[in-house]
Amino acid sequence: MLWCKTIQLRNHLLDKIERKTGISLLDPKLRPVKLSVVYRLFNPHVPVIICSMYRNNVGAMPANSCSSVSDSPPLVSLALRKGIRTNRILRSSSRFSINWMNFEPESSRRAILDLAKPSDSTNREKDKLSEHNIPYKIVRGVPVLEQVCAFAICNVQKNFATGDHDLFIARVNYVRAISDFTLDEYWRFEDYKPILYVGSIRPNSLITLSS
Repeated sequence: MLWCKTIQLRNHLLDKIERKTGISLLDPKLRPVKLSVVYRLFNPHVPVIICSMYRNNVGAMPANSCSSVSDSPPLVSLALRKGIRTNRILRSSSRFSINWMNFEPESSRRAILDLAKPSDSTNREKDKLSEHNIPYKIVRGVPVLEQVCAFAICNVQKNFATGDHDLFIARVNYVRAISDFTLDEYWRFEDYKPILYVGSIRPNSLITLSS
């Protein structure tokens, strides 16, 4: 017990020293990071493409901040920047698809880069997928890309304001995937080569797993 208290006292003292000096006593190689770029520490990501439709408006964009938050019931979370067109469409429709793309063909990577560009805010009714010549079909009332390795259809249950983003909690109600996943219910990474986003500052911001 005395040994534990000694360790705790030492850690508190080191913490005070670090707060005053700004030098990491845990490891000198650990440097300060601006809080505004903390999200980049999560790279690389698998950028899924989010699609939603309301009336004649089709919104689509790549998203890094989409993940599973519950197995039963199957729930996912999705964070979208406030005010963007896809956010507005999703709020109106309360439905969206998650699309997992393969690294090949090159058109899959081009789709992610094209859809990352902001929509023309002056055009209130637009099909962003058709604008970039990205083929899709309507599945259960939601756009799904034709070149997917997997997709999930989701219905929004709740949404919350989280800083400069809105956080949507949605229930997954329909899923399909290629045999690379369905044989074991895990990705084998034989036919599916995930696209990995490593940051826009790099010459090749989209890479895949090395063999």
